[in-house]
Amino acid sequence: CTHNRRGKPIMPAKTYKQDDKNDIAYRLKNLRRATGSTQQRLGDHLEISRSTYTYYEMAKTVPDVFSLYRIAQFYAISIDAFFADRTHFQSVLARIKASIKTNA
Repeated sequence: CTHNRRGKPIMPAKTYKQDDKNDIAYRLKNLRRATGSTQQRLGDHLEISRSTYTYYEMAKTVPDVFSLYRIAQFYAISIDAFFADRTHFQSVLARIKASIKTNA
């Protein structure tokens, strides 16, 4: 934390904790694998490079809220799935897998 000219502390921008980054990365990777999609396809959908999307899955960077919204649209799920507890996420993943099996 640094201080401005008047001696008041300047708080740094909010950053994601590593646990949050890992959780989002875990969810992105599992959704992609469950649907049989590729990192390239997701990158194309988001209009970013494959390597940028790979960084999302490796928790090196975190997608912004708009990107998460577009990813949720891609999978036809609510954006809440990225922030809900793991039990809720597992039920979303199970529904996706079940719908893929019935459509195959």
